[in-house]
Amino acid sequence: MLAYFEQELRSVSGDSCLALIYWNWTTNATGSHGYPKAFEDAFPDGTRNDNSGTAQPPVAPDEITALLKLPWPDFSAGIQSPHGYIHVDYVGGHMTSPPTAAEDFIFYGHHAELDRIFAQWQALHSGDKGPPNKKFTTSGFPRPTSTDDVRDISKLEYTYDTLGGVQAEALAEAPYPPAALSVTGGSVTTFPVDIKQLKSDARLVLDSVPVSREYSEQGLVYLHPENVPYQSEPDFIRAYFAGYFFIWKRTGADHPTHPATMGVVVDLSRRYNRLAAAGTPKGKWVVTVVTSRVTEAPAGRKSVSSAALTFSAAAIRSAGGSTALKARKGGGK
Repeated sequence: MLAYFEQELRSVSGDSCLALIYWNWTTNATGSHGYPKAFEDAFPDGTRNDNSGTAQPPVAPDEITALLKLPWPDFSAGIQSPHGYIHVDYVGGHMTSPPTAAEDFIFYGHHAELDRIFAQWQALHSGDKGPPNKKFTTSGFPRPTSTDDVRDISKLEYTYDTLGGVQAEALAEAPYPPAALSVTGGSVTTFPVDIKQLKSDARLVLDSVPVSREYSEQGLVYLHPENVPYQSEPDFIRAYFAGYFFIWKRTGADHPTHPATMGVVVDLSRRYNRLAAAGTPKGKWVVTVVTSRVTEAPAGRKSVSSAALTFSAAAIRSAGGSTALKARKGGGK
């Protein structure tokens, strides 16, 4: 879609060198309201959240670094979290809802960034084809299109300035929730885990999580000792927050790219490896998932309310295999 839209812009503008810009949301904002200055000055949108006081960057670089190391199924599921978070919690307004998202021009910078990250993933995983081939019938495309048609961006005659010598850099920062994500309230589900079986590339996998038409859903994930109950206090978050997921609501009508359920993958390695570096974790541990539904609110940026976690199966996955998890409701405040 981005390549076709760029071609249309070149045609109507008469500028054969015109190119869409990407919004690298792992770097600090250059504008005064939490966005790139170009999007604030040349492409303003009055429905966006004012993020002038929001901690930067919008998405931690290490979050993307961790995702880039994963094989295709887990990378593709994991990247949906920053995708949905930016749409709903960070930008808001037109970007909150699938039918209106593209009315804010920052939509294209956001999706160009996702395309750039996918290109980085391809450069790091040359032996992994990635998504299977699929034909798309989305209206608005100038011609029938398949995954194979757009898999190699060099054939589409564009590239990104960050692809030379791409490498998944070492993780540096402790994980912490993105600043615009609500960290209070929610429904608590815990999964007992054998901490001795966790590996340096461990991730939480939830299968068949429902995607609502009415609201988006967020989940905060913590890795902590069983005898240290979950609580939404800063000290606990700093010590045990492992990652998050964000599920953007789907359209009101059936749509091939907005399924009724989706898989969720949350990287645990950033938290586990810091714990392991400080000394081998011992005793009984749990993964706690705190879920909330996020809806548009007339008087504010969003409304967050408790939502039970629903899934068909849960597991801890690593390169060495997968271990099933059994949920236990409750476990904190």
